[in-house]
Amino acid sequence: MWTTVTEPYKVNEVLYCDCICSCGTERRVKYHNLLYNLSKSCGCTKGNKLIPILERFEDKFVCTPECCWVWNGSTDKDGYGIIKETIDGKRFIRKAHRVSWFKYNGEIPENLCVLHKCDNPPCVNPDHLFLGTQAENQFDRKYKGRSGYGERNGRAVLKDEEILEIRRLGKCLTQTMIAEKFNVTQTTIRNILNRKLWKHL
Repeated sequence: MWTTVTEPYKVNEVLYCDCICSCGTERRVKYHNLLYNLSKSCGCTKGNKLIPILERFEDKFVCTPECCWVWNGSTDKDGYGIIKETIDGKRFIRKAHRVSWFKYNGEIPENLCVLHKCDNPPCVNPDHLFLGTQAENQFDRKYKGRSGYGERNGRAVLKDEEILEIRRLGKCLTQTMIAEKFNVTQTTIRNILNRKLWKHL
């Protein structure tokens, strides 16, 4: 347990306190975590392999007026927070919002995802998270417009309006002529016309 806690002070607009644990460890802790009883010790009383990652987790997010806890550490290409840990000499990269769920809510059942109610990828506020299946995760992404289909896909060479134009031209031009016009293969045109591609339009 923390035996000594100093008055809060600001570092980069975030309030911290200097704390001393009963084991003698000194640590700077976010005032927010002390205020809401999220940090009780340096971790010496927890016999868990995730102690290092859980302790580091507390110093890597800031609260916003919208009540999101925004991750200010490393992120992946989709904007989700990530945090590294080493267990038995092996290095792992964990998703920060999954670590948050584990820290504040407990184990994540096998084959379940941790989803965001706030639709804010860097948010790690456990109150903004919920559990769901992979199918529910895909539905959630599609419902909120984050799926990589159509022109949202970074590899797409055609725009939505061009797809509509291709389907209009398919009524009067050959697939070869349309393919040449849009500089794509005839197979691509055939799949667009047969709605095997861009099925959402």
